[in-house]
Amino acid sequence: MKADGPPTLLLLNIAGFSSERLDDYEIGMIPGWAACCASVPVNVSTGLRMKHVIFFAALSLAGPACAQSIDPELIAGCLPCHGADGISRFGGVPNLAGQNEPYLLNQLRAFHTGKRLHKEMSYMSRHMTEDEMEAIAAYFSSLPAR
Repeated sequence: MKADGPPTLLLLNIAGFSSERLDDYEIGMIPGWAACCASVPVNVSTGLRMKHVIFFAALSLAGPACAQSIDPELIAGCLPCHGADGISRFGGVPNLAGQNEPYLLNQLRAFHTGKRLHKEMSYMSRHMTEDEMEAIAAYFSSLPAR
């Protein structure tokens, strides 16, 4: 790939840093977005420009490359409905990838205690420990949302 300007350089840097988590389509979208936004001022009083926002956005996109590791057996029961990547393949089943960690943890606790009723989730969470619920919430929140 030829580096023909800042957006492409940004693409190359992100692709090299986080290719394990971003798919080709997501990586391909970054230079166009960056090119469209690079000259738009965000806050004139502080001198912050969109290129700075893009830099930090790129870092946040790259962050999921460091998704937390988890014991595969701990999430094995989650995968049939919520997907290995945290993206549901069924209507009515929520995506977990990138969801707010405290929200996920609170929902697991609610299913576990019976405060929130759902046949499958109540069954799946009934024997989870607090540490397991925390690990599951942390794991799915660390995955890239789509």
